[in-house]
Amino acid sequence: GGAHLVLVCRNMEKAVRLKQALMDAYHVQVDVVQADSTDLESVRSAAAAILDAYERIDILIHNIGTFRKKISFTAAHIETVFCVNHLSPFLLNSLLLERVMASAPARILYVNSEGHRFSTVHPDDLEWKHHRYSGLKSYGASKSAQLLTITKFAELASSSGVTVNAMHPGAVRSNIGNENSAWYRWYAS
Repeated sequence: GGAHLVLVCRNMEKAVRLKQALMDAYHVQVDVVQADSTDLESVRSAAAAILDAYERIDILIHNIGTFRKKISFTAAHIETVFCVNHLSPFLLNSLLLERVMASAPARILYVNSEGHRFSTVHPDDLEWKHHRYSGLKSYGASKSAQLLTITKFAELASSSGVTVNAMHPGAVRSNIGNENSAWYRWYAS
């Protein structure tokens, strides 16, 4: 009995500490798969490792995000916030969806954000060349894109016994915006 958790994490040092804390507190099996959400090939590799190692995925929770006050790009020249907050979870979900549906009844949950209200997605300007970049607009665009694709995933899975939902966690204390303004650090505290 008990849960078998598989954590997909970028920082292995933190992941190992979290793994141990979860095992100590809840006496569950915990595995860690490494993936850098700024690198879509890393996400592909993580999905392949998960598919290779686990026959079932009963619950898939996407809880990843970043916020950047200043524009930055991944090595593949994708705007970082859009890549981390939308493209990486979209890719991981796409690659794991068949396994989740085969595991039905199952659930997919996206920790999204009311931040989608701060902006719309400009699919013709994902590099922000024709629109003024701001951290809130970028974050909002990534969360809007995520909500739009969650709706599509829900349609794809609707007859499979898989539910797909998004939720807003409220204001949370995290280091998501540590490199940013004092306002964001205050807002998140």
